[in-house]
Parts: sequence; structure tokens; C-alpha cells
Amino acid sequence: RDSMVLLDAAAHAARDRVALVASFDHGTGEAATHAVHLVRLAARRHGIAFIADRAPLAGAGEAAWRDARWR
Repeated sequence: RDSMVLLDAAAHAARDRVALVASFDHGTGEAATHAVHLVRLAARRHGIAFIADRAPLAGAGEAAWRDARWR
């Protein structure tokens, strides 16, 4: 929820300075995958480029997901 509010605020306040929106699916289940889909739709609605990635470590745990995100 916080990230979606930030996306909307940035799109309204500084649209010309937003290069793209990025999202990361940690592979924790349907909710995580759906969240990426919602971010993609919001970026499209604002006319902002979108990029996403997904952890290959489904079910591995938060430390492994965080490492994957940073890689």
C-alpha cells in the first residue's frame, strides 16, 4: 500500500522526473504476483515505464529474497 501511494504521489507531483517504476515479486505466492500486476496497471495508468523481476527462490525466506532483489 505504501508503495502504491508513493507511486501516485510521484506521478502527480513530479511526473516529468519519474523515469520508470520497478517492482519485485519475491515469489512468496499469488499475493506477491498479484501485487506486481497492480503496480504494472498503475504505472500504465500514469503513462510511466514499468519493469519487474521475480525471485527464482520461491519459498526460500526473507534473507534469500532480499539478496535476490539486491542482485
